[in-house]
Amino acid sequence: MTDKWICNRCGREHPGKPEKNEICNADGCKGRFQHFHSCKICGAWFKAHGRTICPECAANGYKRSRGQSVTVVCTNCGKTFRRPRSDAKAKKQFCGIDCLREYERTKWADRTCKQCGKHFKVLRSTIEKSNATGNYCSRFCYDRAQHLEGARAWKGGFERVKREHFSGVQFCAICGTTKRIHIHHIVPFRYTQDNSLDNLIPLCASHHSKIEQIWKPFYEMFENPADAGPYVKSILRSCQRATLKVIRRILDERQRV
Repeated sequence: MTDKWICNRCGREHPGKPEKNEICNADGCKGRFQHFHSCKICGAWFKAHGRTICPECAANGYKRSRGQSVTVVCTNCGKTFRRPRSDAKAKKQFCGIDCLREYERTKWADRTCKQCGKHFKVLRSTIEKSNATGNYCSRFCYDRAQHLEGARAWKGGFERVKREHFSGVQFCAICGTTKRIHIHHIVPFRYTQDNSLDNLIPLCASHHSKIEQIWKPFYEMFENPADAGPYVKSILRSCQRATLKVIRRILDERQRV
């Protein structure tokens, strides 16, 4: 047994865990039960305040660990140096402030906006996640570039198809949710200029970004990315049909009830 509850007045031990604010009531005692825990190091009982070892063992352990250091490797320059054991748990270690600053600078890339020519910085880790990230300094420039490059087919044709075929309640083809629904181009518009219903599918905001990240390397494998369209369409449409089947089954069960 590692826990026990003792009355703070008469010292009677409760046979189990008492209820909240339970009174002792032994021979009229009005005391409250205090929680005691057994130290996992020395076994002594102490008042438990969210700790697993007694204050004495904690103090002795701290004294033993003070001054001890371990060898770690600098994440930036690869130099080995010693650091206190308590500070060596971080995944990234730096031998000095200069190495830390140099490492932080390498995380950012200098880019030039393809629309307005403005120079800006962007995290390197985000460049591969989206076609727009790293190419345009703002959403305004991205929308403006789409209007100029794909002109009206992007804005006019896409909006018209959404109004005609996706104006009602839509569900995500992957998870079935009806919240935060986006209309996704199965084969990216920049490859095919295709806004037809066959190339559009509803996805929630979460799965929209995930699907784009998953399929981007697949398109780059083809000399003509549009050739990958039939494979991707087949997979996403199969997911959509399976999700619709589950939704219909759930609705039928609710109607029976």
